[in-house]
Amino acid sequence: MPRADFLWGVSTSAYQHEGGFNAPGCPLNNWYEWERSGRVQASGRAVDFWNRHADDFKLARGLGLNAFRLGISWSRVQPAQDPAQKTAPPFDRAALDAYGRMLAEAREAGLEPLVTLHHFTHPHWLGTDVWLEPGTIDLYLDYVRETVTSVNQSLVARGLPAVRWWITLNEPNMLMGCSHLLGTFPSNKRHSMSSAVAAFQNLLIAHVKAYRLIHRLYEESPGWGKPMVSFNNYSSDLYWLDHVAVDALAAPSFGVSRRDLRDWLYEQSQDFQEEMWHADIPFRQTPPYWLGQALKGLQQLIGPWQIKKYNAVALTSLLYERPAERPFDFIALDYYDPFIGHAFRFPRWEEFFMPNKNLRSWLLNTMTSKWWDWAVIPQGLRFFVRHYGRRHPTAPIILAENGIAQLRNRFQDKPWRYDGMKRSDFLKMHLDEVRRLCDEGWNLHGYFHWSLTDNYEWGTYDARFGLYEVDFADPALERHELNSLGDRPARTFGQLIG
Repeated sequence: MPRADFLWGVSTSAYQHEGGFNAPGCPLNNWYEWERSGRVQASGRAVDFWNRHADDFKLARGLGLNAFRLGISWSRVQPAQDPAQKTAPPFDRAALDAYGRMLAEAREAGLEPLVTLHHFTHPHWLGTDVWLEPGTIDLYLDYVRETVTSVNQSLVARGLPAVRWWITLNEPNMLMGCSHLLGTFPSNKRHSMSSAVAAFQNLLIAHVKAYRLIHRLYEESPGWGKPMVSFNNYSSDLYWLDHVAVDALAAPSFGVSRRDLRDWLYEQSQDFQEEMWHADIPFRQTPPYWLGQALKGLQQLIGPWQIKKYNAVALTSLLYERPAERPFDFIALDYYDPFIGHAFRFPRWEEFFMPNKNLRSWLLNTMTSKWWDWAVIPQGLRFFVRHYGRRHPTAPIILAENGIAQLRNRFQDKPWRYDGMKRSDFLKMHLDEVRRLCDEGWNLHGYFHWSLTDNYEWGTYDARFGLYEVDFADPALERHELNSLGDRPARTFGQLIG
């Protein structure tokens, strides 16, 4: 059984749930140009979590949840209304106070907050490809210092505990990949491996420095308690896209010398592939699967070469300043379909009518898996928790995101998946794995389902992830427990954790 203090929660993010970005008079982020040009659907009010968070906290608490993952928006905390502004504006005290009240309301509702400081978006005034610039790190740290200090002071002033659980950066591996390799996130640079590696290094440096900053702030304010700080990657069976980050950050604390770091990482990658080879995971072994496996073999060859070529001097120098330190207090995993063998598929007839600007766009839109046809493989969740549990037995593990998307758009009047999977069945399968892992004694401390409600999913409202369904054509944006398929996943979730 899960431990008594196990965190049962749901996950949200500021841009995807709050609403009120990139419109006249609203904070602008790095998706502003794409929204304005019509390249993506306007985010609008999203699900209006900014104004309706108290009601959503009640919904979560009513399910028996005791935790809630939410984001703080850098764009809202440090906004510039003029799209042409290129210098750092002052911090918005009203926005910081509002986040302080939001977190207080979460605590008063009986929900432990897990707070994400950066969830893919940054203020528009910074520019687009900001993680290619080392100077972004200091600006990010200024934001972290101001935000952590402000919200904790607000909580303590209300007689409430300070925030304990922090995620500095959401899925840095996906942020660098979508921005600098695939081009599915805003970027003005030519997509290349060198850009991706440079961005990834700067993101990890930002995490390490934010980790140290947050711990220093708590040491200076003993009444805040002890923080738990980490980042969360999108789980992948591509070692050099995912696991390398956790291993590299932990290597000095394992006694790995700086001189031996590259060889040690290669050995870790080989061990991971061996684990994966012997794992009991039911892959869909179609012809596209073998294409994905070929790509996996290619990255296993390229990964060590990339590490050698780019060397990551700035990151390794930072890590070996404090070789005894492990710069994460827990391991946070986002588990969906992490297997590259499922990344490709055959085009479907209805997709030939989709507008595509070029061959690359056509390939991405028709031959790669989308949210609504990711494979459902709960056994993989077990594999990743066991893998990290063996590597880092003293680090608590949090499943920071796990969910399933259904497609609903103007051509689909009901949520729909190719495999017909309902969200309630998905929950049963994955929570069975959570309970099994807890019974086996793994250091698993929490499960957060993505998401409480349907939300804005990086350019579209077509992908529906919510325990509660939302009709975005209805200005009321009401939350519906019984969805269009006659399914009640929220009730199922509550019953399964009860």
